[in-house]
Amino acid sequence: MSGSAFVGIYGIWQDAAGDAENEQWVRQTARQLEPIKVGHYIGETDLTANADRARLSFAAPNRQRLGQLRNKYDPNGVFFSYLEPNGALRDLTP
Repeated sequence: MSGSAFVGIYGIWQDAAGDAENEQWVRQTARQLEPIKVGHYIGETDLTANADRARLSFAAPNRQRLGQLRNKYDPNGVFFSYLEPNGALRDLTP
């Protein structure tokens, strides 16, 4: 994915007691940007926030090509796939 701008939302804190509150702030802020965002950069997105995040990190033709390559070179799903929340092998065609 590429666009005319990149926005990263980060929360940094030191006390673990603030984990829930700060993670909630990051996710709420990201949700507020949903109407104007194009996709996700795979190396900067929280794949646990939404099951569609990995899928939305690639344009459909690129996602399809990745699925074809993975099916060809790793047909038994030996390697973990960051494209799936549980690492499962599946067809990535749209």
